[in-house]
Amino acid sequence: MSCGADMQHHDDSHHWQPTGSAMIGVPDAASSGRNDVAAAPRLAMSVVICTHNRPDDIGACLSSLLAQRNPAMEIIVVDSASQPAARQHLLDLAAPHPDIRVALVNIPGVVHARNHGLGCARGEWIALLDDDATPDPDWGAEALALLKRLPKDVGVVGAYTYPLWPASPPPGLPRLWLKMLSLIDDEFEGDCIEASRFVGANMFLRRKPLVENGGFSPMFGRVGDMLLSGDDVFPAELLARQGWRTWYSNRPRAGHRIPAARLEPSWFRRRMYWEGVTRRRLDFVSGGVLSPVAIVQSLLSIPALALLSLGEGRYGTRLARAYWHLGVLRAMWRRT
Repeated sequence: MSCGADMQHHDDSHHWQPTGSAMIGVPDAASSGRNDVAAAPRLAMSVVICTHNRPDDIGACLSSLLAQRNPAMEIIVVDSASQPAARQHLLDLAAPHPDIRVALVNIPGVVHARNHGLGCARGEWIALLDDDATPDPDWGAEALALLKRLPKDVGVVGAYTYPLWPASPPPGLPRLWLKMLSLIDDEFEGDCIEASRFVGANMFLRRKPLVENGGFSPMFGRVGDMLLSGDDVFPAELLARQGWRTWYSNRPRAGHRIPAARLEPSWFRRRMYWEGVTRRRLDFVSGGVLSPVAIVQSLLSIPALALLSLGEGRYGTRLARAYWHLGVLRAMWRRT
Protein backbone atom coordinates (compact mmCIF):
# COMPACT_ATOMS: atom_id res chain seq x y z
CA MET A 1 0.00 0.00 0.00
CA SER A 2 1.11 3.62 -0.40
CA CYS A 3 2.52 5.21 2.76
CA GLY A 4 1.71 8.81 1.92
CA ALA A 5 0.93 11.63 -0.44
CA ASP A 6 3.46 13.25 -2.73
CA MET A 7 5.66 16.13 -1.62
CA GLN A 8 6.13 19.01 -4.01
CA HIS A 9 9.57 20.64 -4.13
CA HIS A 10 10.19 24.23 -5.20
CA ASP A 11 13.93 24.30 -5.81
CA ASP A 12 13.89 27.83 -7.28
CA SER A 13 13.12 29.33 -3.87
CA HIS A 14 14.85 26.59 -1.85
CA HIS A 15 11.64 26.08 0.11
CA TRP A 16 9.48 23.00 0.04
CA GLN A 17 5.98 22.27 1.28
CA PRO A 18 3.89 19.11 1.70
CA THR A 19 0.95 19.11 -0.68
CA GLY A 20 -2.49 18.24 0.62
CA SER A 21 -1.28 16.18 3.57
CA ALA A 22 1.24 16.00 6.35
CA MET A 23 2.18 12.61 4.99
CA ILE A 24 5.05 12.54 2.55
CA GLY A 25 5.69 10.00 -0.20
CA VAL A 26 6.58 9.52 -3.85
CA PRO A 27 4.40 8.68 -6.86
CA ASP A 28 6.48 5.72 -7.98
CA ALA A 29 6.92 4.08 -4.58
CA ALA A 30 5.81 0.51 -4.19
CA SER A 31 5.28 0.02 -0.48
CA SER A 32 4.71 -3.13 1.48
CA GLY A 33 3.98 -1.30 4.75
CA ARG A 34 2.22 -3.60 7.20
CA ASN A 35 0.15 -2.89 10.32
CA ASP A 36 -3.12 -1.01 10.27
CA VAL A 37 -2.49 2.68 10.89
CA ALA A 38 -5.93 3.44 12.33
CA ALA A 39 -5.73 0.61 14.85
CA ALA A 40 -2.17 1.31 15.96
CA PRO A 41 -1.45 2.39 19.56
CA ARG A 42 0.11 5.79 20.25
CA LEU A 43 3.76 5.57 19.29
CA ALA A 44 6.57 7.52 20.92
CA MET A 45 9.11 6.77 18.19
CA SER A 46 9.29 5.68 14.56
CA VAL A 47 12.68 4.24 13.67
CA VAL A 48 13.40 5.08 10.02
CA ILE A 49 16.26 3.29 8.28
CA CYS A 50 17.12 3.98 4.65
CA THR A 51 19.16 1.35 2.85
CA HIS A 52 20.86 1.06 -0.52
CA ASN A 53 22.67 -2.11 -1.61
CA ARG A 54 23.88 -3.08 1.86
CA PRO A 55 22.18 -6.39 2.62
CA ASP A 56 24.64 -7.49 5.31
CA ASP A 57 24.57 -4.13 7.11
CA ILE A 58 20.79 -3.83 7.18
CA GLY A 59 20.64 -7.40 8.46
CA ALA A 60 22.83 -6.53 11.46
CA CYS A 61 20.86 -3.37 12.15
CA LEU A 62 17.49 -5.13 12.07
CA SER A 63 18.76 -8.07 14.11
CA SER A 64 19.63 -5.70 16.95
CA LEU A 65 16.33 -3.81 16.72
CA LEU A 66 14.21 -6.96 16.61
CA ALA A 67 15.79 -8.14 19.85
CA GLN A 68 14.53 -4.99 21.61
CA ARG A 69 10.96 -4.63 20.35
CA ASN A 70 8.72 -2.22 22.25
CA PRO A 71 5.04 -1.36 21.64
CA ALA A 72 5.96 2.34 21.80
CA MET A 73 8.36 1.96 18.87
CA GLU A 74 7.83 1.06 15.20
CA ILE A 75 10.46 0.07 12.62
CA ILE A 76 10.31 1.40 9.05
CA VAL A 77 12.87 0.39 6.42
CA VAL A 78 13.00 2.27 3.12
CA ASP A 79 14.87 0.56 0.31
CA SER A 80 16.33 3.27 -1.92
CA ALA A 81 16.64 1.86 -5.46
CA SER A 82 18.76 -1.14 -4.47
CA GLN A 83 19.75 -3.86 -6.90
CA PRO A 84 17.16 -6.67 -7.14
CA ALA A 85 19.22 -9.13 -5.08
CA ALA A 86 19.75 -6.67 -2.22
CA ARG A 87 16.09 -5.64 -2.29
CA GLN A 88 14.92 -9.25 -2.20
CA HIS A 89 17.27 -9.94 0.70
CA LEU A 90 15.60 -7.15 2.67
CA LEU A 91 12.13 -8.47 1.89
CA ASP A 92 13.19 -11.95 2.97
CA LEU A 93 14.59 -10.55 6.24
CA ALA A 94 11.37 -8.69 6.98
CA ALA A 95 8.92 -11.40 5.89
CA PRO A 96 8.82 -13.29 9.24
CA HIS A 97 8.35 -10.02 11.16
CA PRO A 98 5.04 -8.27 10.44
CA ASP A 99 6.01 -5.40 12.74
CA ILE A 100 8.71 -4.28 10.28
CA ARG A 101 7.21 -1.96 7.69
CA VAL A 102 9.12 -1.99 4.40
CA ALA A 103 8.80 0.63 1.66
CA LEU A 104 10.42 0.30 -1.77
CA VAL A 105 11.30 3.49 -3.64
CA ASN A 106 12.80 3.56 -7.11
CA ILE A 107 14.33 7.02 -7.10
CA PRO A 108 17.84 6.99 -5.55
CA GLY A 109 18.99 9.36 -2.84
CA VAL A 110 18.88 9.34 0.94
CA VAL A 111 16.69 12.47 1.22
CA HIS A 112 14.06 11.03 -1.09
CA ALA A 113 14.05 7.83 0.97
CA ARG A 114 13.92 9.64 4.32
CA ASN A 115 11.00 11.78 3.20
CA HIS A 116 9.15 8.63 2.20
CA GLY A 117 9.92 7.09 5.57
CA LEU A 118 8.72 10.25 7.27
CA GLY A 119 5.44 9.93 5.38
CA CYS A 120 5.04 6.37 6.64
CA ALA A 121 5.83 7.26 10.25
CA ARG A 122 3.29 7.53 13.07
CA GLY A 123 5.51 8.24 16.08
CA GLU A 124 5.87 11.53 17.93
CA TRP A 125 9.62 11.30 17.23
CA ILE A 126 11.57 10.15 14.18
CA ALA A 127 14.65 8.12 15.07
CA LEU A 128 17.15 8.02 12.22
CA LEU A 129 19.56 5.11 11.95
CA ASP A 130 21.88 4.47 9.02
CA ASP A 131 21.74 1.01 7.50
CA ASP A 132 25.40 0.50 8.47
CA ALA A 133 24.70 1.46 12.10
CA THR A 134 24.10 -1.23 14.72
CA PRO A 135 22.22 0.03 17.78
CA ASP A 136 23.36 -1.22 21.17
CA PRO A 137 21.16 -3.88 22.84
CA ASP A 138 19.64 -1.22 25.13
CA TRP A 139 19.36 1.47 22.43
CA GLY A 140 15.56 1.28 22.20
CA ALA A 141 15.00 1.43 25.96
CA GLU A 142 17.51 4.26 26.37
CA ALA A 143 15.99 6.19 23.47
CA LEU A 144 12.43 5.90 24.77
CA ALA A 145 13.53 6.92 28.27
CA LEU A 146 15.42 9.88 26.81
CA LEU A 147 12.47 11.11 24.74
CA LYS A 148 10.20 10.83 27.78
CA ARG A 149 12.44 12.98 29.99
CA LEU A 150 13.31 15.63 27.41
CA PRO A 151 12.10 19.20 27.94
CA LYS A 152 9.03 19.91 25.79
CA ASP A 153 10.84 22.54 23.74
CA VAL A 154 13.57 20.18 22.45
CA GLY A 155 13.13 19.43 18.75
CA VAL A 156 16.33 17.59 17.81
CA VAL A 157 18.66 15.17 19.60
CA GLY A 158 22.07 13.96 18.47
CA ALA A 159 23.36 10.75 20.05
CA TYR A 160 26.56 8.86 20.77
CA THR A 161 27.95 7.06 17.71
CA TYR A 162 31.09 4.96 17.97
CA PRO A 163 33.17 3.22 15.28
CA LEU A 164 32.97 -0.40 14.20
CA TRP A 165 36.44 -0.58 12.62
CA PRO A 166 37.25 -3.00 9.79
CA ALA A 167 40.18 -4.32 11.84
CA SER A 168 42.19 -2.72 14.65
CA PRO A 169 41.70 1.03 15.08
CA PRO A 170 44.11 3.03 12.90
CA PRO A 171 46.76 4.81 14.98
CA GLY A 172 46.72 8.58 15.16
CA LEU A 173 43.52 9.27 13.25
CA PRO A 174 42.90 13.02 13.74
CA ARG A 175 39.74 14.41 15.29
CA LEU A 176 38.69 16.01 12.01
CA TRP A 177 38.79 12.64 10.24
CA LEU A 178 36.66 11.10 12.99
CA LYS A 179 34.13 13.89 12.49
CA MET A 180 33.96 13.14 8.75
CA LEU A 181 33.26 9.51 9.67
CA SER A 182 30.16 10.69 11.61
CA LEU A 183 31.55 9.56 14.95
CA ILE A 184 30.52 11.29 18.19
CA ASP A 185 31.96 10.23 21.53
CA ASP A 186 31.08 13.10 23.86
CA GLU A 187 30.13 11.95 27.36
CA PHE A 188 27.37 14.33 28.41
CA GLU A 189 23.67 15.04 28.01
CA GLY A 190 22.14 18.46 27.56
CA ASP A 191 21.74 21.45 25.27
CA CYS A 192 23.98 21.33 22.23
CA ILE A 193 24.40 23.68 19.28
CA GLU A 194 27.42 22.10 17.57
CA ALA A 195 26.28 20.89 14.12
CA SER A 196 28.72 17.97 13.99
CA ARG A 197 26.83 16.23 16.82
CA PHE A 198 23.75 15.77 14.60
CA VAL A 199 24.35 12.84 12.27
CA GLY A 200 21.75 10.64 10.63
CA ALA A 201 23.52 7.50 11.79
CA ASN A 202 21.91 7.98 15.23
CA MET A 203 19.62 10.98 15.64
CA PHE A 204 16.12 11.95 16.78
CA LEU A 205 13.78 14.64 15.42
CA ARG A 206 10.35 15.68 16.61
CA ARG A 207 8.02 14.64 13.77
CA LYS A 208 5.40 17.43 13.80
CA PRO A 209 7.73 20.41 13.24
CA LEU A 210 9.82 18.37 10.82
CA VAL A 211 6.74 17.71 8.67
CA GLU A 212 5.56 21.31 9.00
CA ASN A 213 8.92 22.41 7.59
CA GLY A 214 8.47 20.11 4.60
CA GLY A 215 10.67 17.22 5.73
CA PHE A 216 14.25 16.80 4.59
CA SER A 217 15.57 19.29 2.05
CA PRO A 218 16.37 18.02 -1.48
CA MET A 219 19.35 20.39 -1.56
CA PHE A 220 21.28 18.01 0.69
CA GLY A 221 22.12 14.35 1.11
CA ARG A 222 23.95 11.67 -0.80
CA VAL A 223 22.99 10.21 -4.12
CA GLY A 224 25.21 7.45 -5.45
CA ASP A 225 28.90 8.18 -4.89
CA MET A 226 28.44 11.92 -4.28
CA LEU A 227 29.47 12.65 -0.68
CA LEU A 228 27.18 15.65 -0.19
CA SER A 229 25.80 15.69 3.36
CA GLY A 230 23.80 18.16 5.47
CA ASP A 231 20.45 16.37 5.24
CA ASP A 232 20.68 15.77 8.99
CA VAL A 233 22.27 19.08 10.03
CA PHE A 234 19.90 21.32 8.07
CA PRO A 235 16.66 20.34 9.88
CA ALA A 236 18.49 20.73 13.20
CA GLU A 237 19.68 24.23 12.30
CA LEU A 238 16.26 25.17 10.91
CA LEU A 239 14.43 24.04 14.04
CA ALA A 240 16.95 25.92 16.19
CA ARG A 241 16.25 29.12 14.23
CA GLN A 242 12.53 28.56 14.87
CA GLY A 243 13.08 28.47 18.63
CA TRP A 244 13.39 24.73 19.30
CA ARG A 245 16.19 23.60 21.58
CA THR A 246 18.77 21.19 20.21
CA TRP A 247 20.07 18.46 22.49
CA TYR A 248 22.73 15.77 22.73
CA SER A 249 22.72 12.53 24.72
CA ASN A 250 25.39 9.90 25.26
CA ARG A 251 22.82 7.29 26.30
CA PRO A 252 21.25 5.75 23.15
CA ARG A 253 24.43 4.39 21.56
CA ALA A 254 24.98 2.91 18.13
CA GLY A 255 28.02 1.50 16.38
CA HIS A 256 28.78 2.80 12.90
CA ARG A 257 30.58 0.45 10.52
CA ILE A 258 33.67 2.03 8.95
CA PRO A 259 34.70 0.48 5.60
CA ALA A 260 38.44 0.25 5.01
CA ALA A 261 38.12 2.63 2.03
CA ARG A 262 37.16 5.45 4.41
CA LEU A 263 40.55 5.21 6.07
CA GLU A 264 42.29 6.13 2.82
CA PRO A 265 43.52 9.74 2.41
CA SER A 266 41.81 9.95 -0.99
CA TRP A 267 38.42 9.32 0.63
CA PHE A 268 39.13 11.87 3.36
CA ARG A 269 39.97 14.54 0.76
CA ARG A 270 36.79 13.81 -1.21
CA ARG A 271 34.71 13.88 1.95
CA MET A 272 36.21 17.23 2.99
CA TYR A 273 35.58 18.68 -0.47
CA TRP A 274 31.89 17.77 -0.27
CA GLU A 275 31.77 19.03 3.32
CA GLY A 276 32.82 22.41 1.95
CA VAL A 277 30.02 22.25 -0.62
CA THR A 278 27.60 21.25 2.14
CA ARG A 279 28.64 24.07 4.46
CA ARG A 280 28.19 26.65 1.71
CA ARG A 281 24.73 25.28 0.86
CA LEU A 282 23.73 25.35 4.53
CA ASP A 283 24.76 29.00 4.74
CA PHE A 284 23.07 29.82 1.43
CA VAL A 285 19.64 28.43 2.33
CA SER A 286 19.73 30.27 5.67
CA GLY A 287 20.41 33.57 3.88
CA GLY A 288 24.16 33.71 4.41
CA VAL A 289 26.35 35.53 1.87
CA LEU A 290 29.97 34.60 1.26
CA SER A 291 31.84 37.87 1.74
CA PRO A 292 34.66 39.00 -0.58
CA VAL A 293 37.05 38.63 2.36
CA ALA A 294 36.00 34.98 2.86
CA ILE A 295 36.44 34.31 -0.85
CA VAL A 296 39.95 35.73 -0.81
CA GLN A 297 40.77 33.75 2.33
CA SER A 298 39.70 30.51 0.63
CA LEU A 299 41.65 31.35 -2.53
CA LEU A 300 44.79 32.02 -0.50
CA SER A 301 44.30 29.07 1.83
CA ILE A 302 44.25 26.44 -0.92
CA PRO A 303 47.88 26.81 -2.12
CA ALA A 304 49.14 27.54 1.40
CA LEU A 305 47.58 24.40 2.87
CA ALA A 306 48.70 22.31 -0.09
CA LEU A 307 52.29 23.46 0.41
CA LEU A 308 52.20 22.88 4.17
CA SER A 309 50.82 19.37 3.62
CA LEU A 310 54.04 18.21 1.97
CA GLY A 311 55.59 17.41 5.34
CA GLU A 312 52.57 15.59 6.75
CA GLY A 313 52.12 11.89 7.21
CA ARG A 314 49.33 9.60 6.03
CA TYR A 315 46.74 11.05 8.39
CA GLY A 316 47.55 14.72 7.90
CA THR A 317 44.67 17.16 7.53
CA ARG A 318 46.10 20.21 5.73
CA LEU A 319 45.56 18.97 2.16
CA ALA A 320 42.06 17.84 3.08
CA ARG A 321 41.37 21.33 4.47
CA ALA A 322 42.45 22.76 1.11
CA TYR A 323 39.85 20.52 -0.52
CA TRP A 324 37.26 21.93 1.90
CA HIS A 325 37.97 25.43 0.61
CA LEU A 326 37.71 24.14 -2.97
CA GLY A 327 34.26 22.79 -2.13
CA VAL A 328 33.14 26.13 -0.68
CA LEU A 329 34.29 27.96 -3.82
CA ARG A 330 32.70 25.38 -6.10
CA ALA A 331 29.34 25.79 -4.37
CA MET A 332 29.62 29.56 -4.56
CA TRP A 333 30.42 29.69 -8.28
CA ARG A 334 27.54 27.34 -9.01
CA ARG A 335 25.29 29.56 -6.88
CA THR A 336 24.09 26.65 -4.71
